[in-house]
Amino acid sequence: MSLADPLPGRDLAAFVTAVESGTVQGAADALQLTQSAATKRLQALERRVVARCSNAVHTACARRRPAACSIRWPARPSPCSSAPKPR
Repeated sequence: MSLADPLPGRDLAAFVTAVESGTVQGAADALQLTQSAATKRLQALERRVVARCSNAVHTACARRRPAACSIRWPARPSPCSSAPKPR
């Protein structure tokens, strides 16, 4: 699955239902899932969104200041740093 693929509808449905119900358990009940399954869908959505945002931040930063861009993988991506590096 590439980052260009649309976000999965079932993951978005879990997110929207969790927001509307106010809890993950409420979303699980409404979607007839276990709380664990609803949580896994929300985590999958989070990974996709974070990956897309990190990629966009990295691309924008690399175009603006290639030498200052410092996203570290495979840890959670950090925003690009524009601070000068210590000597």
